[in-house]
Amino acid sequence: MNYKKKIIALIPARKGSKSIKNKNLYKILGKPLIYYTILAAKKSKIFDQIFVSSDSKEILSYSLKQNVNTITRPKRYSRDFSSANDVVKHFINQNDKLNKEDLIVYLQPTSPFRNYVDIKKSMKLFNKNNEKPLVSVKKTDVCVYKTLFLKKNLLTPFFTEKKMTISRQKVPTSYEVNGAIYIFSLKSFLKKSRFPIENSVPFIMEGLKNLDLNEYKDLNLLKRNFKKFE
Repeated sequence: MNYKKKIIALIPARKGSKSIKNKNLYKILGKPLIYYTILAAKKSKIFDQIFVSSDSKEILSYSLKQNVNTITRPKRYSRDFSSANDVVKHFINQNDKLNKEDLIVYLQPTSPFRNYVDIKKSMKLFNKNNEKPLVSVKKTDVCVYKTLFLKKNLLTPFFTEKKMTISRQKVPTSYEVNGAIYIFSLKSFLKKSRFPIENSVPFIMEGLKNLDLNEYKDLNLLKRNFKKFE
């Protein structure tokens, strides 16, 4: 019998936040921030299951009231320096009903302008590309060849000095991950025990869709523009 793969939404929502206290429960138009990602996942109608992974009893309780599944995440995977890879690994280890063919769509609550239409479009693009891993990105204005870092308090190019002097017209367009959508099979994640980013398919997003809510200035931008995206 052929296995029917499941499409699973995984929403990471830890309690702590370095910049905005209880960020995932911060009220926007009377609803906690996490509500909008749960709503987008539901309205997309593509998921067999929706899970919220959290170390917060309040977030887990709220998520259950929204009729989604929950995974209680240990504190060691919920710290400031815990990675998204840790969240996915914990989710996999806690769910013995997963199959390697199953698909995970990782949706961070900090991307509130990403809606159900974006989720459906990204899944369509994922399928069109024979289920190669997909990552949502935005164009960056930074000329990647001209970036520097400090080494022993001295400036050091990330690339070569020759590349630093290249004309901007000759620099290829660069992109950065915006954190809104990741789609990958369980199999592709397990291959390297991390998000499969290299050679993934880009889902290019524009404007406010790229907002990744991390600081209070981002909250002000969100409040000013949210009604446009309701």
